[in-house]
Amino acid sequence: MCWVHIIGGGVSGLSLALALTDHGVLPGDVIISDPRMFDQRSQTFCFWFTEDERSFLQPERAWSSWSFSTHAHHPQPHKVHTHQGSRYLYGVVSGEGFRQRALERLQAHPQVHLSESLIASPPSARHIFDSRPPQREDFWVHQSFVGFELNTTHAYPLERVSLMEEMSEGFGGMLFKYVLPFSADRVLIEYTVFTQAHIDLDELHRYGLKALEREGLGGYEVTRVERAHIPMGLKRQGQHLGVPIGTRAGMARDATGYGFVEMQRWAKLASKALVSENRALRYKAPRLRSWMDAQLLSLIEHKPAILPELFMTLASVLPADRFASFMMSCEPSDAAAMILSAPKPPFLCAMIGRPQWIS
Repeated sequence: MCWVHIIGGGVSGLSLALALTDHGVLPGDVIISDPRMFDQRSQTFCFWFTEDERSFLQPERAWSSWSFSTHAHHPQPHKVHTHQGSRYLYGVVSGEGFRQRALERLQAHPQVHLSESLIASPPSARHIFDSRPPQREDFWVHQSFVGFELNTTHAYPLERVSLMEEMSEGFGGMLFKYVLPFSADRVLIEYTVFTQAHIDLDELHRYGLKALEREGLGGYEVTRVERAHIPMGLKRQGQHLGVPIGTRAGMARDATGYGFVEMQRWAKLASKALVSENRALRYKAPRLRSWMDAQLLSLIEHKPAILPELFMTLASVLPADRFASFMMSCEPSDAAAMILSAPKPPFLCAMIGRPQWIS
């Protein structure tokens, strides 16, 4: 029997194993099982961070500004709003870069063993952590996206991320464009939908290709594509083979990078509990954050048409650092600022469980 068995070699599983190796000699062996352990996985994780967190999160690039806009064809007048961060920056970590660094460190530790096996029943171990992705029928609301990394000349400002651009109703939810300008000739453009519907990623892919043709980028080469359905809340907890972690435990949120950061934070705490107390720490989402997210998810489920104006109102009223702090930590002061800034009818209707009353 091994000491710790981690099922799944995604971000949460690798993060827990990495955090354990920080403790040097461990009480026992650690196994990570994943049939696709060494496969490449096209992922990009973006998040807000402070300078105090830079060495911990190791962003590969950072921006000081991010913007929001409604679509020109949105019923309301076209609006653009830009945030300029002071305490917070917006950073990016490539999934492949993270995996490569993680696998190199783990392979160098004599007590960590990587297994390309499929686990279908609880393995023999003192502590079992299950990081397999949840089933789509367990999702409350989806964040579905297709992203294209391009080699091309472009006119996007290099110091700013287009966070939620051209927001409009589409695909049964809220559709928007997301742009990361890595350099003057390299850019990531994603088309994202917040929706309860089970949309077809192939259809969204085709939409994205047509939208790129309308961008006026001139000649471009698609060097990488990433696409996924991410849960923005789980309706129920499925059957687990051990302690659920990662997306399976509800660490994901409306910003995918939040899940990446939350997994790193939890891994540090969980590794300490394992090594010092031989105790498996379960993840518990902060109650205030969960309650605030539930109001947004209810609106996505029932009234997606109002979301562009809702996000634009929040972007125009909340200071940049307050918005970033709410997205990454949701302290009571952040939640209070969000409640006071949000349009009152949608928020109040969602809060009392009657989003359908919104006109």
